[in-house]
Amino acid sequence: MPKKRFSKRFSTFEVWSRNAGDTSYGKKVRRRHAMYPSATLSQLKGTPAKNEKPISRMRKVPLSLLPQDVLTPREKRLRSDALEVIDKMRDDGLELSIAARKLKKSPRSMLRHARTALRKRKQDYVAEPSDKIPRSMNIISDGEEVVVIVNSEMATIIGKYHNARKKFLNQGDDEALAQFQGVTVTDIDGNEHVLDTNTQSLLAIEESREEPEFYEIYSE
Repeated sequence: MPKKRFSKRFSTFEVWSRNAGDTSYGKKVRRRHAMYPSATLSQLKGTPAKNEKPISRMRKVPLSLLPQDVLTPREKRLRSDALEVIDKMRDDGLELSIAARKLKKSPRSMLRHARTALRKRKQDYVAEPSDKIPRSMNIISDGEEVVVIVNSEMATIIGKYHNARKKFLNQGDDEALAQFQGVTVTDIDGNEHVLDTNTQSLLAIEESREEPEFYEIYSE
């Protein structure tokens, strides 16, 4: 079966997006496409063709799994808060209501922004062992500092890598860092990034910083 065209003019969403530009209309359609990735342009605009169903009858991607580039500033902040609560739940074995209260967050809001990372248990929620919520993290790869969007499994690896890197930078001990030689992390788009363990590269990057760095470290 031939692949459904995104619109009469554009064969795919990607081609349309390159031509749409960074307009408010373009941003609106991109967000709706992230929510309904199989929808056509006419469906996303709310004017489906006769042989198409309205997006209200299509399966919607949960808010917690939407790409970060389509989130509003408030949604990005709440996702960050929700990930902090999830980490607290995993680290301390807490239920959502307790972890949210300790961190002074709204359990209802945290549930909305991290629903796919939670499992209902009795009257509360517990954290799944891992999740696919996209989160931004910095890594050193090929001698450069880059930002990658990863899931919780990759975030844990990156967190351990940064701990080993800091141990080398602060104490000169590269034993833990050696464990990451050749280790790659895969971002949510399937791209692989090799974690840099070259001590000269790490020292050069650290010396080029103007201010101390702060990383959000993910534990198991």
